[in-house]
Amino acid sequence: MIIAPHDRRPSWTPNTAKDSGHLHGTITGAFSKRTDEGVRMLWRSANGLETSASSGICGEDKGSWAINFERHGAPKLGMMAIGNQTEATTYLLRDVATVLEHVEKYGADIASKLLHINFAKSARIVFKTWDSGNTQQYSRSVQKTSSFEVVERRVNSTIHNANHIFNAIHSSMREWGGSWKPNGMSFFLATVPAGTKLYHGTDQSEPINGTEWLAFEPEQGLGFAKLISRGEKPGQEPPQSRERDQRVLHNVADKKKGYLHTYSAAKDLRLLYIDGFSAGKTDLGTLDSQDRILLKDQICSLYQDPARAHLACQIARDDWNGRIDGFIRMEAGFEIILCGFARDLDLIQITGVELEESDRKKSDGSVSKLGDDWFLTYKAIAARFDSIGGDRVRVNYDHFITAYTYEELDLFQGGHREQPRLANFSFEELQPIRNDLNHLVMEHDAVEPSFHWQAVVDMVVKRYSNELKYLVSGDISSISDLHSRINFLFAPFVDYPLREPTVEADRCATQFIPTTAPNETLAARVVYDVSHTICSTLQTVLDQEDHHTAVATVQDLIDYLDWTTWKECRQKCGYNEVCFVPVWPMVPVEERGHPQCWGGPGFPPEYSHNGLDRYEL
Repeated sequence: MIIAPHDRRPSWTPNTAKDSGHLHGTITGAFSKRTDEGVRMLWRSANGLETSASSGICGEDKGSWAINFERHGAPKLGMMAIGNQTEATTYLLRDVATVLEHVEKYGADIASKLLHINFAKSARIVFKTWDSGNTQQYSRSVQKTSSFEVVERRVNSTIHNANHIFNAIHSSMREWGGSWKPNGMSFFLATVPAGTKLYHGTDQSEPINGTEWLAFEPEQGLGFAKLISRGEKPGQEPPQSRERDQRVLHNVADKKKGYLHTYSAAKDLRLLYIDGFSAGKTDLGTLDSQDRILLKDQICSLYQDPARAHLACQIARDDWNGRIDGFIRMEAGFEIILCGFARDLDLIQITGVELEESDRKKSDGSVSKLGDDWFLTYKAIAARFDSIGGDRVRVNYDHFITAYTYEELDLFQGGHREQPRLANFSFEELQPIRNDLNHLVMEHDAVEPSFHWQAVVDMVVKRYSNELKYLVSGDISSISDLHSRINFLFAPFVDYPLREPTVEADRCATQFIPTTAPNETLAARVVYDVSHTICSTLQTVLDQEDHHTAVATVQDLIDYLDWTTWKECRQKCGYNEVCFVPVWPMVPVEERGHPQCWGGPGFPPEYSHNGLDRYEL
């Protein structure tokens, strides 16, 4: 079993000094020595204590000395061995020493920060917390062993849905991550620095004054301007229903010319970033957090973006006292819904966009230059798959809100959903998230500095992403070779010849976390929790002797982590190719399939029926 800090009291923690006073001092002193002599001293101390009938701490059980946990408030544990007649000790004796030492070092309330983790013989780890004798269980798909350690966590709690929160941090402001995790569940404060260039495609030759959208990439704005010049609305609903979409928030006439506006931010823009594919008009959950949390169920249709934009800006103005200037969302590229163009932007230039005859469909229905234009626009967007780039968006990772932390919400419906949803909850059930979002905006300024936790997450992912996949690739044929590979990962954290799994796991888990990083924020706890899960699971593999079982353990870890790096094209794409993944509105997000290198024109054949032709190009 593992003991890790939590907000509940583990039932086996000694609760009186009367029962363990002499043992406390002796065990603590021996533990501090961390030597074979010290361990033997632990055994001799326990052995000696048994000769005193009044102590009642230790007893002989099947030839071994054991602690009678039944007399210390944990009847289910019964008698557990701490050493045998040869003075060999078990983990348990050192674990008790750890707890007692921590009581002395951190105070009696250390018990309130411990969590008992029982490594059951099933295929799942069961996390137990104690609350007035009641046991709550949380499952995680990670393999286990029958061994146990005492782990002193560097943070104060284990985190519900830690893997999903970790991935939300990793995928934030990244087109690739948002494409594979389209149903965002989080809200982040963010800043776009003054002077950042932004783009808007429209049919207007004059500067915009009110609420409108802005693109970070000129190609994205240019694409919208060309659609307008053909009398189309960018992102409009598929032809079969022909309801008008919102991407330009004012009425569009059938004109032959569009305009590309180039602006720069006149100040540091204070924004709320809605993660996932939050500008994708789908009924698959991409709008859940926006419509249900931010907009409070006041939007009734997918294609009501003008209403979404104006309602969001009304909330920013009236409910949040103008503390937010706009909202960042993602579709085929990132966009800003900015509430006040005239207030927050400086105009750089307005250029006309002429629709050429070669941009239209050929008489045989094929696509010429226009198909190439779509591919090249996608290629420009794909350049930002890994990052928006240029420090153009600064996300606050110290303070954010995510539905993943609300344990009462079953976002995945018991594991039956691949993507999380908020659609099935009542208005009242979601109100705590709305309250916390309001508190986030009102108590924290979007421009306040924060620690860059995504950079730490990146180091964790880059270090282990390929290594974990290699361990399950089939290229390692023996358990000894598998162990050798993992031992190499742990070599920097081992003080040979001593082996201290607890210490090694903590060193491993904190290797990428700067000592100056805050350790009480949600991001800090999540990064440590996931890192420790990786390290402790690899330690578990080192204890396994069956190759198939060991590989299955690593695969369970991979399934739990679910990193988007494992979705990438396996081979490097050519200079005129992209690793293609569907992005809305070009291709519906539900048709993601398997990513592949593609060099245009247009999109891969399997997507063509919902790709180019949906816009009647």
